[in-house]
Amino acid sequence: MRKRIMDERFEKVNKMLLEQRKELIQKIRSKKGDQELQSGDLIDIATDSLEHELNYIFEEREREKLQNIDEALRRIQDGSYGECDECGDDIELERLMALPFTRVCLDCKAKQERQKKLKLYAEHEDEPSL
Repeated sequence: MRKRIMDERFEKVNKMLLEQRKELIQKIRSKKGDQELQSGDLIDIATDSLEHELNYIFEEREREKLQNIDEALRRIQDGSYGECDECGDDIELERLMALPFTRVCLDCKAKQERQKKLKLYAEHEDEPSL
Protein backbone atom coordinates (compact mmCIF):
# COMPACT_ATOMS: atom_id res chain seq x y z
CA MET A 1 0.00 0.00 0.00
CA ARG A 2 1.41 3.37 -1.00
CA LYS A 3 1.54 5.93 1.79
CA ARG A 4 -0.26 9.18 1.00
CA ILE A 5 1.61 12.44 1.03
CA MET A 6 0.33 14.89 3.65
CA ASP A 7 -2.22 17.33 2.26
CA GLU A 8 -0.51 20.71 1.87
CA ARG A 9 -3.55 22.50 3.36
CA PHE A 10 -2.83 20.86 6.70
CA GLU A 11 0.90 21.57 7.00
CA LYS A 12 0.22 24.54 9.28
CA VAL A 13 -2.20 22.49 11.42
CA ASN A 14 0.34 19.66 11.58
CA LYS A 15 3.06 22.04 12.86
CA MET A 16 0.66 23.53 15.39
CA LEU A 17 -0.34 20.07 16.67
CA LEU A 18 3.29 18.96 16.95
CA GLU A 19 4.09 22.08 18.99
CA GLN A 20 1.05 21.54 21.26
CA ARG A 21 2.09 17.90 21.71
CA LYS A 22 5.60 18.92 22.74
CA GLU A 23 4.27 21.47 25.24
CA LEU A 24 1.80 18.99 26.74
CA ILE A 25 4.45 16.33 27.23
CA GLN A 26 6.64 18.90 28.99
CA LYS A 27 3.73 19.95 31.24
CA ILE A 28 2.90 16.35 32.15
CA ARG A 29 6.54 15.56 32.93
CA SER A 30 6.99 18.69 35.04
CA LYS A 31 3.81 17.95 37.02
CA LYS A 32 5.04 14.42 37.74
CA GLY A 33 8.37 15.84 38.91
CA ASP A 34 6.58 18.29 41.20
CA GLN A 35 4.47 15.50 42.71
CA GLU A 36 7.50 13.31 43.35
CA LEU A 37 9.20 16.12 45.30
CA GLN A 38 6.25 16.50 47.69
CA SER A 39 6.56 14.77 51.03
CA GLY A 40 5.77 15.35 54.67
CA ASP A 41 3.99 13.80 57.60
CA LEU A 42 0.51 12.32 57.49
CA ILE A 43 -1.14 15.66 58.28
CA ASP A 44 0.66 17.34 55.34
CA ILE A 45 -0.32 14.49 53.05
CA ALA A 46 -3.96 14.69 54.17
CA THR A 47 -3.98 18.46 53.69
CA ASP A 48 -2.61 18.07 50.17
CA SER A 49 -5.30 15.58 49.10
CA LEU A 50 -7.41 18.22 47.34
CA GLU A 51 -4.37 19.44 45.46
CA HIS A 52 -3.55 15.86 44.47
CA GLU A 53 -7.12 15.37 43.23
CA LEU A 54 -6.95 18.54 41.16
CA ASN A 55 -3.57 17.47 39.75
CA TYR A 56 -5.07 14.11 38.82
CA ILE A 57 -7.96 15.81 36.98
CA PHE A 58 -5.49 18.12 35.23
CA GLU A 59 -3.31 15.19 34.21
CA GLU A 60 -6.29 13.22 32.86
CA ARG A 61 -7.42 16.20 30.77
CA GLU A 62 -3.90 16.70 29.46
CA ARG A 63 -3.59 13.01 28.57
CA GLU A 64 -6.94 13.14 26.76
CA LYS A 65 -5.78 16.20 24.83
CA LEU A 66 -2.55 14.40 23.98
CA GLN A 67 -4.55 11.44 22.65
CA ASN A 68 -6.64 13.83 20.53
CA ILE A 69 -3.48 15.40 19.14
CA ASP A 70 -1.97 12.01 18.32
CA GLU A 71 -5.19 10.93 16.61
CA ALA A 72 -5.36 14.14 14.56
CA LEU A 73 -1.70 13.71 13.53
CA ARG A 74 -2.43 10.12 12.42
CA ARG A 75 -5.40 11.30 10.37
CA ILE A 76 -3.24 13.99 8.73
CA GLN A 77 -0.70 11.34 7.78
CA ASP A 78 -3.24 8.84 6.43
CA GLY A 79 -5.16 11.49 4.49
CA SER A 80 -8.45 11.28 6.39
CA TYR A 81 -7.97 14.52 8.35
CA GLY A 82 -10.39 17.32 7.52
CA GLU A 83 -13.24 15.05 6.44
CA CYS A 84 -16.48 15.26 8.42
CA ASP A 85 -17.36 12.00 10.17
CA GLU A 86 -21.08 12.74 9.75
CA CYS A 87 -21.55 13.89 6.14
CA GLY A 88 -18.16 13.22 4.53
CA ASP A 89 -17.73 16.80 3.32
CA ASP A 90 -14.54 18.77 3.93
CA ILE A 91 -14.30 20.61 7.24
CA GLU A 92 -13.48 24.28 6.76
CA LEU A 93 -9.77 25.03 7.25
CA GLU A 94 -10.63 27.94 9.58
CA ARG A 95 -12.57 25.53 11.81
CA LEU A 96 -9.67 23.09 11.83
CA MET A 97 -7.25 25.85 12.79
CA ALA A 98 -9.50 26.88 15.69
CA LEU A 99 -10.43 23.32 16.73
CA PRO A 100 -7.78 21.00 15.30
CA PHE A 101 -9.32 17.91 16.96
CA THR A 102 -12.79 18.38 15.49
CA ARG A 103 -14.18 15.55 13.44
CA VAL A 104 -17.36 17.25 12.20
CA CYS A 105 -18.10 20.25 10.00
CA LEU A 106 -19.91 23.30 11.32
CA ASP A 107 -23.26 22.29 9.78
CA CYS A 108 -23.16 18.83 11.34
CA LYS A 109 -22.09 20.26 14.70
CA ALA A 110 -25.05 22.66 14.59
CA LYS A 111 -27.37 19.71 13.85
CA GLN A 112 -25.90 17.77 16.79
CA GLU A 113 -26.45 20.75 19.09
CA ARG A 114 -30.07 21.17 17.94
CA GLN A 115 -30.74 17.47 18.50
CA LYS A 116 -29.17 17.68 21.96
CA LYS A 117 -31.36 20.67 22.87
CA LEU A 118 -34.48 18.92 21.56
CA LYS A 119 -33.67 15.83 23.60
CA LEU A 120 -33.12 17.90 26.75
CA TYR A 121 -36.35 19.78 26.11
CA ALA A 122 -38.27 16.52 25.62
CA GLU A 123 -36.80 15.06 28.83
CA HIS A 124 -37.76 18.23 30.71
CA GLU A 125 -41.33 18.02 29.39
CA ASP A 126 -41.61 14.42 30.64
CA GLU A 127 -40.72 15.38 34.22
CA PRO A 128 -43.71 15.57 36.57
CA SER A 129 -44.50 19.09 37.75
CA LEU A 130 -44.93 19.87 41.42
